[in-house]
Amino acid sequence: QNPLLSNFINNNMIGRHRNLVARSVLFCPTDKISMMERALGLKSSSDTLADVVILDLEDSVSPVMKNRARDNVLTIMRNIESIKKEREFFLPLVAVRINCAATTSWGIDDISLLSSIKSDAVVVPKVNSLKELDFSIEKMGLNGQTSSYPLWTMIETAKGVLNAPEIAQSEFVQTLVFGSNDLTKDLKAFYTDKREPLLYSMSQCILAARASEKFVIDGIFMDIKDEIKFKAECLAGRNLGFDGKSLIHPNQVKLANEAFSPSKEQIHHAQRVIEAFETASQREGRGVAVVDNKLIEHLHYLQAKDILQRSHDLLRSR
Repeated sequence: QNPLLSNFINNNMIGRHRNLVARSVLFCPTDKISMMERALGLKSSSDTLADVVILDLEDSVSPVMKNRARDNVLTIMRNIESIKKEREFFLPLVAVRINCAATTSWGIDDISLLSSIKSDAVVVPKVNSLKELDFSIEKMGLNGQTSSYPLWTMIETAKGVLNAPEIAQSEFVQTLVFGSNDLTKDLKAFYTDKREPLLYSMSQCILAARASEKFVIDGIFMDIKDEIKFKAECLAGRNLGFDGKSLIHPNQVKLANEAFSPSKEQIHHAQRVIEAFETASQREGRGVAVVDNKLIEHLHYLQAKDILQRSHDLLRSR
């Protein structure tokens, strides 16, 4: 077995985040430290912090600011380590999105940065194939970092969507992130409120993630003022099967957290389903139960347990 892979599994980074809570995944530009401090809640505590903050060295940073952004990430990550030692309060998981190592020198420089910080994940952009991903993994391995960080892969091209099942099978990958804007451009499609042009691609990414027992995050919503449409898109993504939503502004966090959290009604119903099925199965020897005049089978029992587990994970994460 690949020694890098052995180290990766032994360190169990994916296992540490096996019950990952990633309802809200906030992309944050790194050319200004003040924006990162706000996103991470370093200056003041907040009940509406994102579950995950991605410090973005790629699309949101202009070429002339790449070096400064890299220095800013180093500074902010060192501040986080100091704060963790001094105070006990919720901090988001922190991932770093690097530039593409296969096509830019910035990506190679970003990978070099990883040896100096402790990130919860590394986000690899525009992954078209497993071969391209393996190139980035090899470069990270040369810097000794593959064993430390689970990878989040951006699926944002037509090739990436078609190859998503193979990409998701990589032992290094923890999460697929659906890149809706770049994919819309690559498909020569146009945005619609119900995202009809992207439905096949979204479903393909979800299927690929679930088949490999990985997490999958929905794409961004560009209008930071339209709460009604944003909430509708969150709920549609949740119903389709996404674990959370990519965000571009802190004011989107609260609605995303609400949409991707089990409601009180869902939790109560799940408890009733579990009680009814266990009673029918263990006491009465039956394989089905009835709740609210609806047939409950073993699959519904498992779905109910999953809802309670997600609720438990959420409480524990905060």
